[in-house]
Amino acid sequence: TNRYAYFVEIPFFIFQCIFILVIIINLILFIKKGNKEAIVVLVAVFSIFLSFLPQLFFELGFIRYPGFYFPFSFFIFILCFGWIAGNRYVETHRQLAEYSFQLEEKVKERTKKIEESNIKALENEKQISMLATENAIIREREMIFNDIHDHIGSSLSDLQFKVEKIKVNIPFLEESKEILISSL
Repeated sequence: TNRYAYFVEIPFFIFQCIFILVIIINLILFIKKGNKEAIVVLVAVFSIFLSFLPQLFFELGFIRYPGFYFPFSFFIFILCFGWIAGNRYVETHRQLAEYSFQLEEKVKERTKKIEESNIKALENEKQISMLATENAIIREREMIFNDIHDHIGSSLSDLQFKVEKIKVNIPFLEESKEILISSL
C-alpha cells in the first residue's frame, strides 16, 4: 500500500492541492476587483484546502495520524455557499420590492396623465358642443334673416308696383275727383 500511496494517492492529493491553490489565486483576483462573494468562497475553498493538508502530510509520512477534518471543512463550505445563496435571495427580494415600487409609481404617474387627458377631452367635447350650439343658432338667425329679407323684399316690390300703379292712375283720379265735386 505504501507504493500505491506514492504513485496514486500522493499525486492525486498534490493535484487537488494545486487545483485548490489555483482556485484560491483566482478568488483573490476577484476580491481585488471588488467581488464580496469571492471572500466567502475563498473561506470555503480554503477550509477544504486545509482539510486535505493533514491527509497529504500523513501520506508523505510527516505525521502519524491523519485526522478527519473533511466533514468539518465541508460543513464550513456548505455554510459559506448557504450564506451566499441567502444574500442573493435577500438582494433579489429587495430589488423585486424596489422594482414593484417603481412600477407602482409609474402606474400612478400614467394614470394621472390619462385622467388629465380625459379631463382635457371632456373640456374639448364641451367646447365643441357649445360651438355646435352657437353654429346652429347662427344658422337659425341667418334663416330668419333670409325669410325676413325675402318677405320685406317682396312687400317692397309689391308696394313699388302699387305706387307705380297709383302714379299711373293719378291723372284719372284727379278727373274723377273733379267730376265728383262738380256733381255735388
